[in-house]
Amino acid sequence: MTRKYDVISLDTNILVRAGFDFQSGILPRLKQFKDSDVKILVTDIVHRESIKHLSKKISDDYFLKASSIKEHLKKFNRYNPFLNVESISNQLDVLLGTNRNIHEIAEECLINFYQEIDAKIIDCNNVSIEKLTNMYFSSLPPFGGKDKKSEFPDAIALLFLDDWAKRNYLDVLFVSNENGVKNYKSEFGKLSIIEDLPLALRSFQPIDLIIDFENKFKLKPNSETISEVLYKIETELTEEQLSINANSSFDFEIDSVEIANLNVNFGKNSDINFDVVWITNNQVSISFSALATFDVMVSADFFYKDPIDKDYHHFGNDSFLSSEELEIDIIVDLDFVHKTYFNGNIDSLSISEIDVNIPILNVDLGFIEPELI
Repeated sequence: MTRKYDVISLDTNILVRAGFDFQSGILPRLKQFKDSDVKILVTDIVHRESIKHLSKKISDDYFLKASSIKEHLKKFNRYNPFLNVESISNQLDVLLGTNRNIHEIAEECLINFYQEIDAKIIDCNNVSIEKLTNMYFSSLPPFGGKDKKSEFPDAIALLFLDDWAKRNYLDVLFVSNENGVKNYKSEFGKLSIIEDLPLALRSFQPIDLIIDFENKFKLKPNSETISEVLYKIETELTEEQLSINANSSFDFEIDSVEIANLNVNFGKNSDINFDVVWITNNQVSISFSALATFDVMVSADFFYKDPIDKDYHHFGNDSFLSSEELEIDIIVDLDFVHKTYFNGNIDSLSISEIDVNIPILNVDLGFIEPELI
């Protein structure tokens, strides 16, 4: 097989789409290029943008939960006035690392991931100002949106990668789902753009093996493989993946969170579409997506503070419902247990692992109040 590309590089939006999950999902699949002749490049622009986005995610998903724990400690103090809330909070900061700079934590996470996949950060220097300004004033991709100035980082990264590919006689595949970026035309024909990471990984696989596999195997919605995927989703889509947000004129505590009426849709086709993200003579990894819809039922206790004795008193409990939907990325690793493909059912292969990437979902209940009878 003659591989079409020598280098792969990701835009920030691909990392955001994957939830910056470096342990499961599609991003760890980049490890297949480690110790190979395929290079992984990270432009310094993407690196800095990723630090910014990951910092916000850490703040929203992690630091916010830590802050919630501290708030609960303060509320526990109403029942136990001898509880040393400040001391416990300080110990939590040390234990959870929330006393550290968020940007430092984000960059450390990214650097560790780059090392795991053998990626190299490269500086976007010596970009032609003449080409850059011409693209801007001519509204050439990635420019063209309402806020053209915000597209300068993308334009600089694209111009640099295009020129780098020409100078190094290498073909670069840049992965981005930004509309402006997708429409960029390579000046030298050495830079290609694709909008989906599974599709990008497919481009690096032996095409003869992919065609043979895709011609002989179909993934049916009623297959045993999908039944196992559904079970995996049901067991991993828990309240731990939900961040409940609400406002109220009362003090309140979330008493319980339940997920009900879960429905998972794999598309309208009789066969589920998938991408082969890794394949050998003995194993294959396929990637596909599903849309999960479900109801989140939240029970909350409400309190009011007595203005005279300053004590908190329970005011009531009420339940609230929010209908949510979530796109879930799935990867299934399969082993060929038979040397010849005796039928067209993926169930004839052995599942070695199912990886479902369920991002943390922010559930906004809005303004909540106990129902007064």
